[in-house]
Amino acid sequence: MNKDTEFSASIRTLRRKMGYTQLEFANKLGIDKQAISGYENAKHTPSLKMLEKILQIAISFDRSYDYNKLVGFDKNNKKTWNQF
Repeated sequence: MNKDTEFSASIRTLRRKMGYTQLEFANKLGIDKQAISGYENAKHTPSLKMLEKILQIAISFDRSYDYNKLVGFDKNNKKTWNQF
């Protein structure tokens, strides 16, 4: 799995874990469903501001949510997905 698909899978997994449809998640973020679909299919990358909103929603859902899960931090080799 490459870095883009890994990140996309992380967003999809997060959304599903919270129990949101793409439309519901998009509404929470103030964007359209096509943007969520683009993130989840590695066609678009969220801006840092949007990533912050996604993380805020994730943390409000689960206070123990670790942002490292979203960005693909590997505790074994200390690399993030964007370093490959």
